[in-house]
Amino acid sequence: MSDTLTRWIGNRATVRRKIPTPDSHEAVVLKRANIYILPTRQGLIYLALTTVMLLAAINYNNSMTYALAFLLISVAVISLFHTYLNLVGISVLPRSNPACFAGEEGHFSFLLSDNEKRARFQIQMISAEGERAVVDIAAANSAPCSIARPTRQRGQLPAGRVTLASQYPLNLFRAWSYLESQAHILVYPAPSERSSALPFGLSSGDRQETLERGSDDFHGLNNYQPGDSPRHIHWKSWAQGRELLTKQFHRNQSTELWLEWDKLEAGDVEARLSQMCRWVLDADSLGQAYGMRLPGTRIPPARGTHHRHQCLAALALYGGRS
Repeated sequence: MSDTLTRWIGNRATVRRKIPTPDSHEAVVLKRANIYILPTRQGLIYLALTTVMLLAAINYNNSMTYALAFLLISVAVISLFHTYLNLVGISVLPRSNPACFAGEEGHFSFLLSDNEKRARFQIQMISAEGERAVVDIAAANSAPCSIARPTRQRGQLPAGRVTLASQYPLNLFRAWSYLESQAHILVYPAPSERSSALPFGLSSGDRQETLERGSDDFHGLNNYQPGDSPRHIHWKSWAQGRELLTKQFHRNQSTELWLEWDKLEAGDVEARLSQMCRWVLDADSLGQAYGMRLPGTRIPPARGTHHRHQCLAALALYGGRS
């Protein structure tokens, strides 16, 4: 009955308190008018037994039964106020949420603070899907709280309605408040498990052949220069009485790596995005500068964490996905 009534209130409650985005650095404070409280299932059983005991005391006019019944009623009333006060006055501040890949758990982070110099215990934060976290807050202090939610597709995952609840101290009553969070998590496409080779080479007109000293293809002999590796010295010519020569090698190398939509094999949109996500991760792990071309989007070549996020974000939001 208690759970049914709670759901009924939740379906009809007007959410007046909205948690802003992390960029605003504004906290929301739980006010008395926004807090609901009802007996729990254990509380209903407790109140029913206390009522039976009180009726028995009235029927038999037993003073000891009266005393015990009134004591139990007093405990329930005190528990009611403590449960309510455990929640009122808490401020909720959103924090930045790290991006994740589709299929992983996304984490919505908040900072809960006590504004009334009163310790708070067993504060529950519950997402719209039922994921929850429990945290204690010291008096005049703050505590981080994070809700994990599964991700099923790329794009922006909104936090939506968040519930703050408390059943402390005796689990006889449950106080709760609804908050509407504007925070979201950016969900990248799931990287393809099939690892195809990176598309080294630039688009037509962009490819440039450079000579680089290395160990790929023999290119010829040059006069020895101080500092040349002894492994590259052409000892055979030196043994024949000729001047000291060193072997030169070169390889064809593209100055830049482009990850392009048009270079992908035929497939649906999500499969292509997964493959490009794999390319981004592989190129980043190699420390290779790379650029990206999607229909309507061009990201110049670069490297580093910010560039990696920029490319993965473009894949996550491709096609106007939000």
